[in-house]
Amino acid sequence: MNEGHIIKAIYESEKNSWMKRLPTEKILASITTARNLSVELTKFDSSFSIKSPTLIRRATEEDKHLLLSFIKENFGNGWLETIENAFIQAKIPLFLAEEKGEIIGVSSYDVYLHKKGLYGPMGVLEKSRNNNVGKGLLYTALKDMKDRGYYYAILGEEGPIEYYEKVCNAKLITYI
Repeated sequence: MNEGHIIKAIYESEKNSWMKRLPTEKILASITTARNLSVELTKFDSSFSIKSPTLIRRATEEDKHLLLSFIKENFGNGWLETIENAFIQAKIPLFLAEEKGEIIGVSSYDVYLHKKGLYGPMGVLEKSRNNNVGKGLLYTALKDMKDRGYYYAILGEEGPIEYYEKVCNAKLITYI
């Protein structure tokens, strides 16, 4: 449980009280800001699999140009250099979700700032969200990390926190 759970419960139970006078927007912005989480891969159950017609597979060198176009068109230029980092590794740590031969999502690890054990970026087309595509991409990458001997995965600046807590038992990394 994190502060998001607590504040949400307070807001729901105290709708017509003193909370009306609080700066609601600022409070909600602070609890919805992306944060770092960790997943203990030694305890991670990777048995989830995506249903047809979605296919999740490891990217190949042949996918590079199409994938970079997909990223630029749907998520902007900010991820381009990071995604390119996947293609300089011997075993490409990048996964594609496809439907009818078209890319609808991507997930990666070990690519952001060339840091080992760091998951992301991950993105799914808006039209394909809420169909477990993101969960399938996340599980595929985490399983690959586990198979490669990683004990933990760091989910860098991810959100919503509650989603990752639920789907992969991620724990919020707190700083003192």
